[in-house]
Amino acid sequence: MSRTVFEADGVQKCLSLLTHQLVEQAVMFIVLLVVIFYLDWQLACMAIVVYPVAGVLFVIFGRRLREVTRKSYELIAALSRLVHEALRGIKIVKINCAEARLQEDYERETANVTKAHRRIFLASFILPQLGALLSIIGLLAVLIFGGVRLARESITAGTLVAFLGSMVLFYRPLKLMANLSHRLNGYIAPIERCAELVEEENPIGDAPDAKELPPLAEAIRFENVSFSYDGEEEVLHDVSIEIPAGQTAALVGRSGAGKTTIANLIPRFYDPAAGRIATDGHDLRQVTVESLRSQIALVTQETILFSESIRDNIMFGAEERDEERMLDAGRLAHVDDFVREMPDGYDTQVGEAGLRLSGGQAQRICIARAFYARPHILILDEATSQIDSESEMLVREAVAKLMETCTTIVIAHRLSTVRRADVIFVVDEGRVVERGTHDELVRTDGIYAGLCRLQFFSPEGDDRG
Repeated sequence: MSRTVFEADGVQKCLSLLTHQLVEQAVMFIVLLVVIFYLDWQLACMAIVVYPVAGVLFVIFGRRLREVTRKSYELIAALSRLVHEALRGIKIVKINCAEARLQEDYERETANVTKAHRRIFLASFILPQLGALLSIIGLLAVLIFGGVRLARESITAGTLVAFLGSMVLFYRPLKLMANLSHRLNGYIAPIERCAELVEEENPIGDAPDAKELPPLAEAIRFENVSFSYDGEEEVLHDVSIEIPAGQTAALVGRSGAGKTTIANLIPRFYDPAAGRIATDGHDLRQVTVESLRSQIALVTQETILFSESIRDNIMFGAEERDEERMLDAGRLAHVDDFVREMPDGYDTQVGEAGLRLSGGQAQRICIARAFYARPHILILDEATSQIDSESEMLVREAVAKLMETCTTIVIAHRLSTVRRADVIFVVDEGRVVERGTHDELVRTDGIYAGLCRLQFFSPEGDDRG
């Protein structure tokens, strides 16, 4: 956020300087250089010696200025992150009485930023003064050398006066360029940081010969898939599963087993390190990302809403906005139940991250978004966890209707939510160690049956807890 908003402003200011003042001073320098050489080439040679010296000094101090400026931007980003996290988790901060500790962290980060700005100010102060000092030295040298030549009558008084007058103008760009140099060097750091962001390659892109992915008709297949987040430690090992079209597959297992990673590979948030994932035989890496993701709806445990209206959140990302379709999605997800009580209806602004809504209301809007998308593939990550018990059954019925029309992958933590899945995959330490229906897995008395017992319900009967 710091790079794309705050530091990008530095890029704009730098471009403004380059296209206006720097070009103007360069033109003035060239014109005056021609004039002083025309008046007296010997004095001109003495006068221009100042510029190479200035260039060396500007490079030395400019490099230091870039270093401290870059450090200051990094510190500002760290300070922004601290404030953002504190505000986002304000309830946790208060309940843990952590205000004092965060205040100390804030003061420490602010002190670091202030210290970096002092260094920037010092470097910025020195550069313009160097330009002024070199100008004075150059003028004195020309005046002394010119006076000696005047005494020897090798130059006329009129020429010397004209030359000194030109010198005053000739050194003016030097002083201005010293000032510009410190400003430009101050802007180079954000330019470099923004360039790093722009030049960073997206690892997930379309292959040169990528084709449009047709709607899923047969199955999603993982074929000997392995995956690593850091390129070293594998989190998935040789996973091979098949999810027939139209069926519901559940991924269950302990926390950190790899369930979410498997689900994240389907919309190509990541690509596998080995093996392949295919729908109806089409390798997902050989189809366009847009044609793949346009067939998928994702509802996560964390409610993801944007600072827009309820209507805009339901139709988020849609190329065509269909009001009737949006209202149908709202009714199916029971968003209508609470929207009717709001003065602005579907035009109600939800606030940052849905702050103005309850957890259940925000989650129902996320489910309505999935209804509006009419996906071929639905990924549910404990999607009803934030729904209040009164409306949970209604939302479950609505989700069940949606699941009838698409292939569904359910990431489950509460095993009672997956008992009716067509196939259950038990994931443990990055491997699929068990697969089958609920009844089949219970009879094997393996990991799944053990997880059922841990969650206080009988594998063979109804929930008891």
